[in-house]
Amino acid sequence: MLLIVLLLLNCYRAATQSITTDEAFAYERFVSRPILTSFTTFDAAHHVLHTFGCIAFVLMFGPGAVSLRLTSLIFGSVYFWAVWRLSLRLFPRSWLSFLAAALLTLNPYVLDFMSAARGYGMALALFAGAVLSVFQFADEVSVTGLCSSRTLRPLTVLATLAVGANLTFAIPAVTLLATVAIVVYNVSRDVYSIIMNIAAPAAITLCFFAAPLVAATRGDFYFGAASWHETLRSLYVASFDQDWPVLAVEPSTREPIHLFLPCLLGILGVTVIVAVALAWNPSREADDRSSHRLVLGLLVANIGGCALLVLIGHALIGLHYPYARTSLYVIFLSTLVVLLAVKELARSRQPWRAIGYSATIVMVLIAGLYGLELRTQWYGDWKFDAGTGSLMRSLSGLRKGSSGAQVHMGVSWVLQTSAEFYREIYHMDWLASVTRDEPSCADDYLLVQFLDQSFVDRLGFKVLRQEPVSGSFLAQRTAQSCAAK
Repeated sequence: MLLIVLLLLNCYRAATQSITTDEAFAYERFVSRPILTSFTTFDAAHHVLHTFGCIAFVLMFGPGAVSLRLTSLIFGSVYFWAVWRLSLRLFPRSWLSFLAAALLTLNPYVLDFMSAARGYGMALALFAGAVLSVFQFADEVSVTGLCSSRTLRPLTVLATLAVGANLTFAIPAVTLLATVAIVVYNVSRDVYSIIMNIAAPAAITLCFFAAPLVAATRGDFYFGAASWHETLRSLYVASFDQDWPVLAVEPSTREPIHLFLPCLLGILGVTVIVAVALAWNPSREADDRSSHRLVLGLLVANIGGCALLVLIGHALIGLHYPYARTSLYVIFLSTLVVLLAVKELARSRQPWRAIGYSATIVMVLIAGLYGLELRTQWYGDWKFDAGTGSLMRSLSGLRKGSSGAQVHMGVSWVLQTSAEFYREIYHMDWLASVTRDEPSCADDYLLVQFLDQSFVDRLGFKVLRQEPVSGSFLAQRTAQSCAAK
């Protein structure tokens, strides 16, 4: 029921929330162009398989926010299905399955990408499907010491398709397939199986999205963080330092929680370390829980491998450290690792069991914090764009039925692509193309974000409307505007 409610919430958000500048940029640069463009050019905003999906739905239903976001909505439901299966895999007859589902879906940052028209949600859904196959793989290895191609090939294809949906998932996909290949070799010494069931399917799947990557240059990978500290901070802020519209909690009230949260996260870190040490204890006898221990080991190795690959890439070619959305997989993997660790400790002796119970309490608190951050009016990375669609509708209504020469609108540069998107889908032919030129007295209207209110004040435009969520302004030139000039 939780996942069904979230799916309906996603549909509501896709239909009502304003398009964001990154969504509009991808539409303008790839989706609205001839199809060949998406095969022959590349940019960090070109999430290849996701872009192909957007092109297909826009061709079928016409340009609009919902048609542009339909690919993300579909794969958002796929992600929820994978979470449902993972939660029941971990805790088949326990209330903890509900807690697992809540932790894997209610994170506000994760939930944003289940409807926003970017490829991160699609990639996470495919990667979650690959992780689900890892559980089946671990079952086979633990029971028979072998693994079937029926499990390995879907695992490989899903992990590789995740890379096609968003290139940032190349790091976790490569490390996941590498760790699985190592386990296969250790249990069977069968190199042929690794080639036929992992290497070959990955290479064949890569062909579905390789064409745009040929055109990629180093300059196309421009988004990221400058240090590990910035990476960790961005993940923390994205997950816990958002507005809390459910209770309208003031920032000053949240400060004690943000002082206490690092301690809670430290408890979860200790939980993982202790659980991994117990799971890898060679003196322990194999039992029916050994498959979950293998999954725990694989996912811990996956996270460690991701960190190692990022460090190597940064040292050798100056690769940026991941930043929040480019490390979305870290939230998913770390949550899953903690859940596996808690399950491992809950079946251990004291005092390890007490650590597991403490970590469970912490996870309940974190799920509660996620719930308080639930929002339906804006996306976390693009709150400044929350009112663009509404303000453009207001402008369209003001000029309805007007005729004569085209009018010009000055905008804050971050709002340019989203304003241009709405100019097109609202058929505002009377409005000249929106550019990133600085607003001036030559403009008839202004659409500026809250931080650029100085443009309105300096030029003396009359404010027609201020959007309450984003604080953006729609203003009009009057006879008194630019008088000093």
